[in-house]
Amino acid sequence: MRYMIISYMKRPSGQRDEIVEIDKKYRQRHMNTASVVLDFARQEVLKSSLEGVTIPRDWQRIRDYYHQHYAEVIDKLEALHGCAPPPAPLVDAEDATDNGVSLNVSGSKVGDA
Repeated sequence: MRYMIISYMKRPSGQRDEIVEIDKKYRQRHMNTASVVLDFARQEVLKSSLEGVTIPRDWQRIRDYYHQHYAEVIDKLEALHGCAPPPAPLVDAEDATDNGVSLNVSGSKVGDA
C-alpha cells in the first residue's frame, strides 16, 4: 500500500462524511473524487482541495493533521516505505522535569531543580 486517499461526501442533512482509503495505485476515480491524496513512497501530496478550494500541498502539515486522527495507519505506511518519522518537537529545558531534575532535549541531566 502506498497512497492514503481521503474523500468527503456531503449528506442531504448537510453533514460531511470522511472516507479514508489505502491503495497501492493512484486510480482515475481518486483523481476525480478524492479531496486529499498522500503518496507515502515519495512523501508527496498529490491532491489537496476541499469543496473546490485548493489547500497548500505542504506534506508535513497535512501529514501531521491526519496523523492526529489516523496515527496507526500512517505509522504503518511510513514504516512500510521507510519514511523517517517527523522530528520530535523541541522541549525547553525549564519545561521538562523528571522528579525535580531538569532535562535538556537530549534527555541528559542539566542540574537539580
